[in-house]
Amino acid sequence: MTLESLKKSLLEVSQQVTEILLQTGTYVQLAMVLAIYGVAYVVANRICAHVPMFSLPKNNQPPNPIRKLTIKLGNLLFPLLSILAMGFAEEISAQLLGQSWLVKTALVIAMLLVYNAIIRDFVKSEFVTFVLRWIGLPLVFLHSVQWLEPIIEILSSMQITVGNIE
Repeated sequence: MTLESLKKSLLEVSQQVTEILLQTGTYVQLAMVLAIYGVAYVVANRICAHVPMFSLPKNNQPPNPIRKLTIKLGNLLFPLLSILAMGFAEEISAQLLGQSWLVKTALVIAMLLVYNAIIRDFVKSEFVTFVLRWIGLPLVFLHSVQWLEPIIEILSSMQITVGNIE
């Protein structure tokens, strides 16, 4: 690859990005994502405020283990509501706009954040946390963007056999 072909490739990519950013569908998707996050945040806060088991107790006593669990589940309300709404928005965007790449991207990011929050709130072992973050999180990302199966197929096609070992 020469310097001229690199410049040409960068120019083509910048033109494609500019075209995408100038489409009105991109801004409609951005507005949908922001509206979903705003509504999900408000709804989750209202639910946590009106359902006492999702919020910290008023007294200064430490909560019992079941109450701790419900408080942690209350912390997951916002991201789970946003993922649910994003799933609907992805279909609506694909039907009405013919594109849903921005909503899909926001959905993948929201899923990764929920996965990370679950690891943070519910996993106590540092080793398991390390493994889930450095192995599980990339696997969830690859699966979410549908790259995991092609990578597995490529790796399966590259297998070699040496004696009885594959």
